[in-house]
Amino acid sequence: MLEKLRNYILLRLDIIFLVCIATIVGALFRWQLQNDFLSNLIGAAILGFVLGLNFTSRFQLIFAIGFCPALTTFSGWIWEVMELIISGFLLRALGLLFSTLIGGFLVLSLGFWTGKKMRHLFIL
Repeated sequence: MLEKLRNYILLRLDIIFLVCIATIVGALFRWQLQNDFLSNLIGAAILGFVLGLNFTSRFQLIFAIGFCPALTTFSGWIWEVMELIISGFLLRALGLLFSTLIGGFLVLSLGFWTGKKMRHLFIL
């Protein structure tokens, strides 16, 4: 019983460590892009692709909980919208808001269907 519990805890620590590393990589990638719109679209596309491939749950955790959320930035995107509104650029703010939502949905869908079609090429 104790051995089983120890193995369970070690397995969880392994996953937590991998998610943390993926989070760091995603955040560094976003920092280098310095473009919230682009990082949100890239993150959505990668997430859709990984989910479409239907990798193991461990691999999906690394991307869906670690890399992609760190790459994308809800708070930065919303702040950009707010800054545009404060500056009096309401139409531009609405454009950014809706283009990110619609664009994110489209690239996530494209990534998902691409991953689904390519699933047979990967063994994970």
